[in-house]
Amino acid sequence: MSIVKRHSYDIFKLYLNQIGITVFSFILITALGSISDSIAMQVGISVFTTLFLSVLLYTMAWDLGAKDKLSIDAGREKRFALKGLLLSVFANLPNFLLSGLAALFFVITRAGGADGFYSVGAVLLTIAKFTMAVYLGIVETAVMFSTDWGSIDFVITALGYFIVPVISIAVTQLGYYFGLEEKKLFGAFSAPKKK
Repeated sequence: MSIVKRHSYDIFKLYLNQIGITVFSFILITALGSISDSIAMQVGISVFTTLFLSVLLYTMAWDLGAKDKLSIDAGREKRFALKGLLLSVFANLPNFLLSGLAALFFVITRAGGADGFYSVGAVLLTIAKFTMAVYLGIVETAVMFSTDWGSIDFVITALGYFIVPVISIAVTQLGYYFGLEEKKLFGAFSAPKKK
């Protein structure tokens, strides 16, 4: 847990990047949604913003890995290859809590629980959709094609939002690992070094 304490600012920055792209995503959805409300447009916006967020997270994680390599080489720190994964899981903790609790409350409602559970689940899912608007088009479209067209299953929607942060976790870990190894993902496309 000392890693989490030492890197709490990095965890906060990872989450802050997601919120920043969420605002950007909402602007795109609102602006382009007024032109067309097609499913393809929603998925396109979601894929674009997901890629944009992925580049930001990868770059940040690569820099963190490269900085840690210097400390490891100097003997000030031990190598921990899964640090990117750990930091990203903690950065996505609010997403997991919101969507996981929403799914739980919807399941309780289906099992015969009081309607209050459904209301709490709906509020939590709405907040999760807001904080993860980057993935909105992807999750909503996947849910629409996995359930009946007439009704949207809120349990599946909440589980979709619970699963989708795996994208940012994987990208962050990949960036951290490549930074730790001082390898560039797109190194083949960079300009050759001058001798």
